[in-house]
Amino acid sequence: MLHLVERGISRGDLSPDVDAEMLTDLLLGPIYYRFFLSGSPLDEGFGVRLVSTLFSRRPAHGGTP
Repeated sequence: MLHLVERGISRGDLSPDVDAEMLTDLLLGPIYYRFFLSGSPLDEGFGVRLVSTLFSRRPAHGGTP
């Protein structure tokens, strides 16, 4: 997963100052939590909400949120 985040940075899809390792942890943590602890569904809707929540706070190209 880390290489996917790094590729996004190199392509300009993510800000160059993104901490790739931390972003990977932030993406995977909720998935593992649901799978192993909460039992909540891991459906497409969850994935969309997870990614949109993480990326809604900080635009990739320096715009204002």
